[in-house]
Amino acid sequence: MLILLTLSALPLAYTDFKYRYVHLWGIISFLIASLGYFFLERPVSILELGLSYGTIAFVSLLALGITYFKLKKRYALKEIAGCGDLLFFVATPLILPLESLLVFLILACTAGIAHYLFVHWLYSRTITIPLAGWGALLLICFLHIRHLW
Repeated sequence: MLILLTLSALPLAYTDFKYRYVHLWGIISFLIASLGYFFLERPVSILELGLSYGTIAFVSLLALGITYFKLKKRYALKEIAGCGDLLFFVATPLILPLESLLVFLILACTAGIAHYLFVHWLYSRTITIPLAGWGALLLICFLHIRHLW
């Protein structure tokens, strides 16, 4: 199951870094692999799953607030956040326990911000952040490190 998750996350990272969008088939395959991992590999309580999705809901509400204020300033929606990023982060509570999920969210956002700052400093232009790409790469690392221990 770990191989299937890795094989479904790698195309997400590749397309997000290269083209700055995520294909729908990639998200669907990742969601299916996440559900398979959840039902076959990960013992979880309903309380833990509820807390994980509560965390994602809180982060999503913060993102919606930011999106609202950006739209109020007349930014285009595709310049703010992509649905691929959101759907990717909706699937992650099925894979990671709550403690790992919080660390994962912080690291993925930190990697995305560092990527943005580095490219902005290097090229002096504004770019979009490949958040699903960084999330997919970090998720692969998380899963393989956890599997080794």
